[in-house]
Amino acid sequence: KNKTIGVGKYLEGTPNVTFVTDGGNEYLSWGQRIAILNKAKHPAAAKLFVNWAISEDVQKSVVNENVRVDLTPNSGSSHPWEIAAANVDEFPKFMADRATVEAWRQTFTLYFGEVQGEPTPGFLGLYPGL
Repeated sequence: KNKTIGVGKYLEGTPNVTFVTDGGNEYLSWGQRIAILNKAKHPAAAKLFVNWAISEDVQKSVVNENVRVDLTPNSGSSHPWEIAAANVDEFPKFMADRATVEAWRQTFTLYFGEVQGEPTPGFLGLYPGL
């Protein structure tokens, strides 16, 4: 089955950006998670960062789509989790299938090339972090 790979990003000052889909097909979308760990080395600094990241100013001007339910979505339509075709709840299930994730990583490598830069610290492989 053919798959379409698309990457989209809003940039401040870019006029009249419209995302076009192929007529209602579903896609996989996800939000970045944020948390303060119980044993954080600098919990006050972590809390300061989280408070900044979820502040109204940042949510309206820095991120693509805000995650605060008390703010109108930046696109003016829906919050990302309200778009049924985005399958937001399916992303953790997708990530749990490490063989499929690796196949997609290889597909992206074919189209975009190898990842550049220093490797991330920690254990890399089919089950990172375990």
